[in-house]
Amino acid sequence: MITSSLLLFVACNRVDGVRYYGNFEAQELLLPAGGTGKVIAMFVNEGDVCDSGLVVAIVDTTLLALERERVTSAIEALRASLPDVSAQLAVLIENKIALEGELSRIESLISSGSANETMANPVMDKISLVHKEYEAAKSGLARNERAILSQIGAMESELEMIEERIGRCYLRTSFRADVLEINIKEGEYVAEGTPVISLAKSGTINFMAWVPGSDLFSITPGDSVLVFCDRPKGNMVHYSGVVIHVSERPQFLPSMVQTRESRVGQHYKVKVSLENDGSLKPGMPGELVPIQ
Repeated sequence: MITSSLLLFVACNRVDGVRYYGNFEAQELLLPAGGTGKVIAMFVNEGDVCDSGLVVAIVDTTLLALERERVTSAIEALRASLPDVSAQLAVLIENKIALEGELSRIESLISSGSANETMANPVMDKISLVHKEYEAAKSGLARNERAILSQIGAMESELEMIEERIGRCYLRTSFRADVLEINIKEGEYVAEGTPVISLAKSGTINFMAWVPGSDLFSITPGDSVLVFCDRPKGNMVHYSGVVIHVSERPQFLPSMVQTRESRVGQHYKVKVSLENDGSLKPGMPGELVPIQ
């Protein structure tokens, strides 16, 4: 069902009122290649209507996949090289426990008078040495672990970037769109950033009108307007729209704009957004009429 705000037919040859002339323009988007390589798949044709988020083309990701595999293997190797701190310190801990047990035995003998205090000194020295070795080993292992974890973190960031680049090789529409033009064919090589497909936003279209400076006061962003276009047998149809932009600087009227008078002076470009039922095409002439 077409709403009354979208389309109203005017069964007459002429509608009175001030009007400004211009042309319809698509809300066009150039969909660029997200990577460098061969276009291995093209899923749309010119004239197709694509839903938002649809994959419309794929650029070869073989090299990126190999790079991802290399980085993944490097991360796995680094993880395997992480020191087992507990295992490597276990020997020193066992030595310390054994020496502390020996010291306890000697202290018991000293208490009973069966040994003198000098017998405990060598054991205490050994305990002190083992403790220093333990702290040094623990510190060294921690430094080594931090260094490896830092490398792993850098590798994981690199892997995320590769995944992002692979994702960009799958060209997706960001809104429901009509395919205007396919610039690159399947099998052709593209560089990153090369426009592959030209899209136009479905359901809406812009009308670019030219308003003389003397009338600019009557047009402001947010205004509701009517846009007329011709139909057979001298009839006209008009659409409701909203002014979304008025240019800051005037310029001479382009010769492509069809007016009923010769172009004179300078005009301001006014952009109107309106719904499109599919009958409005880019380049069609039209007339803007402010709603009083």
